[in-house]
Formats: sequence, C-alpha cells, structure tokens
Amino acid sequence: MTALDVLERRYFPPPGTPDAAPVSRRGTVRPLVDGVEYFDALRREIDALRPGDRWYLTGWLFAPGFRFGVGGPTVETLLVSAAAAGIDVRVLLWASRLLLSGPADGPLAAYRRVTELNVRAAERLRSLTVPSGAAPLSGRVLLDWSGNAASSHHMKLAVLVRGGQVTAFAGGLDLWPDRYDSAPHTSMPVLGVDGRPLPWGWHDAGVVVTGEPARRVLGTVETRWAEASTLSPATYDVGDGQRPYNPPPLAPPLAPLPPPALPAADARTGVQVVRSWPAAKEFRGVLRTSLPWRTLPAGGVHEILRTLTTAIGAARRYVYVEDQAFDAEGTLFPLLAGACRRGVKVIALLPGWVDPNDGGNAPLNAVLSPAVRRGLLDPVPPAQQQNLAVWRLNGVTVHSKVVLIDDEFLCVGSANAMDRSLQDTMLGDDSELSVAAVSTGSLVADLRVRLWAEHLRVTGAAALAEIRDLDRSLGVWRPAWGGGLTVPHPASPLALIGPAVAVPTARSPSRGS
Repeated sequence: MTALDVLERRYFPPPGTPDAAPVSRRGTVRPLVDGVEYFDALRREIDALRPGDRWYLTGWLFAPGFRFGVGGPTVETLLVSAAAAGIDVRVLLWASRLLLSGPADGPLAAYRRVTELNVRAAERLRSLTVPSGAAPLSGRVLLDWSGNAASSHHMKLAVLVRGGQVTAFAGGLDLWPDRYDSAPHTSMPVLGVDGRPLPWGWHDAGVVVTGEPARRVLGTVETRWAEASTLSPATYDVGDGQRPYNPPPLAPPLAPLPPPALPAADARTGVQVVRSWPAAKEFRGVLRTSLPWRTLPAGGVHEILRTLTTAIGAARRYVYVEDQAFDAEGTLFPLLAGACRRGVKVIALLPGWVDPNDGGNAPLNAVLSPAVRRGLLDPVPPAQQQNLAVWRLNGVTVHSKVVLIDDEFLCVGSANAMDRSLQDTMLGDDSELSVAAVSTGSLVADLRVRLWAEHLRVTGAAALAEIRDLDRSLGVWRPAWGGGLTVPHPASPLALIGPAVAVPTARSPSRGS
C-alpha cells in the first residue's frame, strides 16, 4: 500500500458507501488565497478562450458591473463579448421564490435583497446587446429557485473549457466588488460606530482544479442547468409587475464533451469534488409536497458532510477551520468536540467584522457564541477544553470556508461550517461545492503556512520557516501547544475569543502538613 493509499483510506469515506464522492488522482488542485489572486487567475483563463470554447458561471450573489481589478473590464462586458464571439456562455444565479413572495423588511430582508439583486442582474444580462442589435446572453442566464423553500444555491463556480480541456474554479468568492481584495485587508474603509472610517477588508479562499476533478465540477453545472431549465413555470414581482423567472426560449442543454485526455495519475495527491444538494427539486404548499429531481437521487446529496465526518474523525494533531458562520451544532461540532477530547488541537478563525451584505456595520465575535458553547465547548471535559482555540481577525470579514487537518488533508469551497450547508434542516438545505484533497507532499502545509503568515502579518524566510515547523507554530494559538514564533508579529489583527487561557489553581495545603 502506498503512502497516498493510506491517506485516502484515512480521510475519505470508503468507496461505495452512501454519499462517498469518487476520488481522482488524474488532475491538479491549486489553492488560491484572497480575491485578487483568485480573480486574476480566472481572468487569465477567460482571456484565453476562443470561439467554440465554453464559460459557465454559478453564483449566490452577482454584480454585472464587477471589475477584474481597478480599471479592468466588467464581467458583463466579458460575458457579452464571449457569447457574441461564439463561446458557449451560461450563467446560473440563485433566486428564492419564498423571499420574493414575502415582506421586503424583517429578519430576512438582507437575503431578499440578494435575491432581488440577482433578479436585476439576470434581467440586465439577458437584455445587453451588441452593435448588430442581437442579445447574445438571451436564454443563457437562469434564475435557479429549485430546492427547499428556505434553501439557497450557494455554489460559486466558474468552469472554462478550452479545446476539450476543463479548468474549474470553486470557493467562497462571488463576483461582487468587495471580494476583490488581498492582505493586509485594509484598503476598503468602513465607518465605525463613531462614524469615523476604519480599515476593513475581505479574506477569502478558493481552488482551481484541472483534469478529472474539473470535469466533475462541469458535471455539477450541467446538472444545475438541466434542473433549473425544467422548473415549473413561475413568476416574480420586484416592482415592475409579474415577470417569468426564465422566459423561453432557453439555450439547449450543455453538449457533452468528447472523452478526455487525462494526465497521468499523481502519486502524491488524491482529490474529491464534494457537494451538497437539497432533498427535492420543488416544494409546494403548506404540506410541503415535493417534486423530485430529474437527475439527482431522492433525499439529495450530502458528500461534504460525509467526507468531513471521516476526515475530522481521523485527525491526530490539529484541525484548523476558517469560516464565516461556525455554528454547525448538529453536524461538525460533535466531531470537533470529539477531537478535543482525544487531544487534537482545534483552531477556528472567524470574522472580526460583519459582512456588509448581511446588513449592518460592526465588529463581530467578541465572545464565544451560544452555539459554540452549547455544541462544542460544553461537551468537552474542562481538562480538554484548552484543546480548543477560537479566534477572530479584527477588522476583517473572514468569508473563507477552509478545513486543514494534520498537514495532510484540505477542504476548500463554498460550504460553511453550518448545518444548512451540510444537511437538511428546518432552515433549509443549501447546494454547495467544495474540493477536498489529501497529499503526501507539501500541498496542505503550503496552504497552512500562507494563511497563518497572512493572519500574523509576517513575511520573510525566517518567519515562514517557523510557521512551517508545526511544533513551533501551534504555539501561536495557545502557548501551551508549542514554542511559538520568535519572529515578532505586532501588526497581526488576530484576537482570541475563547475559551480563556486556563489559570492554574494553587493547591491548598493538606491538613496536618
């Protein structure tokens, strides 16, 4: 058995078990940290497209005027130009019938606003014309309201096909202006509670994959298009009267690609493309009668939870999570609590500032949330609670969805560490896509070093070498875990949320001593 066989058996669910995604060694995976790196890589792939190629996008939140860099072209300009040039362009945007039929204010107002923005974006893209008067994107932009009534389609994907070769991007990044950022995340000021501008930024992550994994992402987009284009006829009204979600004629289903010329098997890296999908295609009426998917299994797909369950259960040294929400009481928290009980160091990095798109403008995560206390801390005996360290990044919206384990396993994508991203809940069951990988090389360690160096705000060979040394760098999160860094990092915005560092209690002298 090779070393890679060992890792695949350790971190991936056994083949053939329910919700076990296929594992591929025939492709590449490259992590991308923050929006500038992610979108610049995507732009290079877009610029290389030629007539007959393909460009497919899915999004939870979409801005037609998103620019690829300061002064760069807008995404709507690139989409129209590509479609007019004979490139097969498709765009799938989330839209919620429940939200659009409900009140414009109230606790869900921010999410209704997202839906309205996507509706307006779809309307605009469909109407854009070229000098001949043609509208190249007509019939090529779908509003996808499938799934549970409260669910959202949260996949953020870009798939490009050039000469039969597929490149796919996945992660936490929507095509939205504030996502185009990089460390130190201070270039987009916001107003503080006193009305004065404060430095603020957006931290995120994604991956780009090729080969078999990219083809599986493409297959996911094919499924999304097939299901969304066959939804029941429905209309919305955002102030201009009733309009159909997806007016005909629609572009035909995606044409199949010829058999791939795949790269040789990689002896160091195994990759899974893992997905979540709601239980049914349409839910109707107060009794929640459902219409099944045409191409997906009854009950939906929950591969992300299945893989993370296996991987966290296999952790021996550390589990590192970057996440926007971190409230998975019914799914991941029992697994993380179990890791703490067996001595694994569990680190969670959360936002220090609210996502402005969720409404509001304020710091976040001053204390451990009730969900973390109930679901993660309380089930752990006091002696093992110091194996947990929850941190925030002050002044930064942490939007990445990253799990790293023991420098051997990574998972990066759109799925938050929240129950509705991973399973069916009363609050919905979102569609998600993440990429998981195991590596006998430095793939996972390289990403860990990049992330921790960014958050510590350190550079240089000496600092990076100390971070790569796990015995030392674990001490950054709790001094008792390791030696810590000798390289100074006073500019780091990291702040411990909890649990507090345990203070030894002095022993009372016994009687008669």
